Amino acid sequence: MAAPLTPAQIPAAYRQGVELAKAGKLREAVGLFTQITRLRPNMAEPHWQIGRIAAKIGDFRTAVDSLDRAQKLKPKELVVLRDFAVALSSFGDTAREIEVLRRILALKANDFEARSALAIALQYMGDFEEAESQLRRCIALQPKNGVTWRLLASGRKLKAGDPVIGEMEKLYRDKSLYPRHRANLDFALAKAHEDVKDYAPVMKHLKRGNDELAKIAPYDPAVRDAEVAGLKAAFEGIDFTTTALDPDPGYAPVFVTGIPRSGTTLAEQIVGAHSKATAIGEAREFNLAVRQFLGRPDGGFRPLAELSTDDLAAMRKRAEELTRRRFSFGEVCVDKSVQSWHYIGLIRLIMPNARVIVMQRDPRDNLLSIYKNVFSEGTHKYAYRFEHMVHYLKSHREMMDFWHEKAPGLFTEMRYEALVGDPEVEARRLVEAAGLEWEDQCLEFYAQKQRVSTLSVAQVRQPIYQSSTRAWERYGDDIKPLIDALEKEGLLPDGA
Repeated sequence: MAAPLTPAQIPAAYRQGVELAKAGKLREAVGLFTQITRLRPNMAEPHWQIGRIAAKIGDFRTAVDSLDRAQKLKPKELVVLRDFAVALSSFGDTAREIEVLRRILALKANDFEARSALAIALQYMGDFEEAESQLRRCIALQPKNGVTWRLLASGRKLKAGDPVIGEMEKLYRDKSLYPRHRANLDFALAKAHEDVKDYAPVMKHLKRGNDELAKIAPYDPAVRDAEVAGLKAAFEGIDFTTTALDPDPGYAPVFVTGIPRSGTTLAEQIVGAHSKATAIGEAREFNLAVRQFLGRPDGGFRPLAELSTDDLAAMRKRAEELTRRRFSFGEVCVDKSVQSWHYIGLIRLIMPNARVIVMQRDPRDNLLSIYKNVFSEGTHKYAYRFEHMVHYLKSHREMMDFWHEKAPGLFTEMRYEALVGDPEVEARRLVEAAGLEWEDQCLEFYAQKQRVSTLSVAQVRQPIYQSSTRAWERYGDDIKPLIDALEKEGLLPDGA
């Protein structure tokens, strides 16, 4: 066992810890920084380093605690405050994140990144008026930043004659505009024209914007086909109608899933408004646990049959540990990860008391809604081409057919159109599918004050509305390539 540090060794030990962290030896680095904190509890730097490492590995609870100590010791250190704000955002503590971002801006008013993050956090909390004020200040700092204009347009419904539309159109004519910013401006202008019911320019702007963003991370249909084939092969030979483990009475997640823009956020918010449930948004933790135990270094999957009962128990425990590192909840958390439908049978095999709800939507509206939105860079690579979206939807239907065969009765499918068309009836069915008793507040989800991080930041703060159904009909011949691609793959609704 190594001898304990002495005070004189702290500077060298700190430098060694930094080098270990750079080399990816995170456990050893944390060990050194922890020893330093015991000798020098009022030294901010090791707490900061521990927090940064914890955030890197996804342990946001530890990250928040360590960075909180660091910022209390150095309350005006901008780099610490920025890392603290990012950790709070990842941990879902948006109220504290907003406080920290305000402190950063009090120290450095022209910090564009902090002000932009503040605007986004305010949108998540439903404070669209102040969010717009902050975005205006961002525009003053970077007037040609298309992302800011897109965020501004997303925060409210624009009306004919709104000066924002004229300002964006003027900027769009600027030939010096950077292509990525022009693409984001295309999405903003498409939304603006749709808001004022001037539908003719919408698809032209969307095509330009999507064509540019498609260059960032191209979609490879063959890779997707291999992934689905690999998953199905990994799950062959398993009787998913039985359970491998006893229920965990302290952990009963509700997975609300489906492809993006299928109504998962609406369903999550209805269930999450229940007094016994906590909506945690689009978590990645269960997917990470599955990849840890089933994933291969080449990106493929091990056969599930190779895992012992102890392995399955460890996978469930790991999923819960990862989730609780990042979120605070009681027994019922509502996870709306859009990846969970890949693992429906596995979820019920190791978590018999979990519930799985899969949202489905008319593919014409569903894929059009995907096409209208910008996703985090490098994610949802299929989202920028009609034929790629259709290919991804086909792979979704293939997996759902697989689960209908292998795990019948172990999940509930809900239609978005039914939910918005008859919310009184369908919301009750949704809450029942989540294993909960009905509460009237579930239909008043839009009045809840919790963070809601979704592309539909404004819409989710409103009562249920039906204007997003059959929206594809507004675009005439411009939407025909999408309809033709769906028809070619047999994915149009019956009777279409």
